[in-house]
Amino acid sequence: MVKKITTLILILFFFPIYSKLIPNENKIIVKVGNEIITSYDLENEIRTNLVFQKLDITQDNIDKFKNQAIKNLINRKIKSKEVKKYKIEEYDKTQYNAYLENLDKTLTNNFGLRSYFKNYNLNYDVFLDSVIVELKWNRLILQLYKNQVKINPQEVENELNSLLKSYQSKKRYELSEIQISKQEFSSEKYLEVSNFIKENGFKEAVKTYSISETKKNDGKLGIFDENQINKKVFNLVSKLNEGSFTEPLEIDEYVNIFYLERIIVTEESLDIEIEKEKIINKKKEEKLNLFSSSHFANLESSLKISFL
Repeated sequence: MVKKITTLILILFFFPIYSKLIPNENKIIVKVGNEIITSYDLENEIRTNLVFQKLDITQDNIDKFKNQAIKNLINRKIKSKEVKKYKIEEYDKTQYNAYLENLDKTLTNNFGLRSYFKNYNLNYDVFLDSVIVELKWNRLILQLYKNQVKINPQEVENELNSLLKSYQSKKRYELSEIQISKQEFSSEKYLEVSNFIKENGFKEAVKTYSISETKKNDGKLGIFDENQINKKVFNLVSKLNEGSFTEPLEIDEYVNIFYLERIIVTEESLDIEIEKEKIINKKKEEKLNLFSSSHFANLESSLKISFL
């Protein structure tokens, strides 16, 4: 903890002198063990972060991101040294490719990441190396601690049972309407329409009273999920049985009476084994993240970090 606080103080104390980043003057600004970080590394890291977040590359934004950028560079150097120490060469190439494809789609609309980096005068190869270092670090942590990642079966079962209890059938509502002008509507009119519906059916009432365009289709509005229905309408409809209609509801210049044709209940398939595997993987990842943080903290406290 003392080491981390000291590092942060050093960053805040020393880095105002680098508020003006000069591309033509490349200096060593930090040493991490026997590894160095240069002013060029810092400038490239800041600019890359700003571009990724679609922020203007201004002096104010550079100053805001400066301390985080140097922290990222130091962390990367520490991880890089460790993966080299353990001679980690393999990494998850599927994850690597998926990340780059998603980034290309998000940032450039599949225009091409290398061209995008070149357009902003950023070092694409340095960026790729940073991605690979992180993936190799993940491989290292898994290699070192996989035998210590023990999952409590009861915890998995409890979480799975909780998921099953919260799992609900999905309801959809098939609705029709009668729409009447607000000026022509009254309590007597509603009583007249209600009695007509009871005697002749909703479809006939639509033909007789509705002024909506849906009249051409017997008043049918369609089939809707709960979250697709106006809240006020849903509050009325959700209390109905199939084949019954709501109280009148004012909507803009009209009064609407809604009819619940039917409720459609769909059971979404839930693969218990797949969900169980997801829970196990999530718990493994949580434990590996703890090991990763602990391993990194030990490395950080053992290395000499010098600001020049």
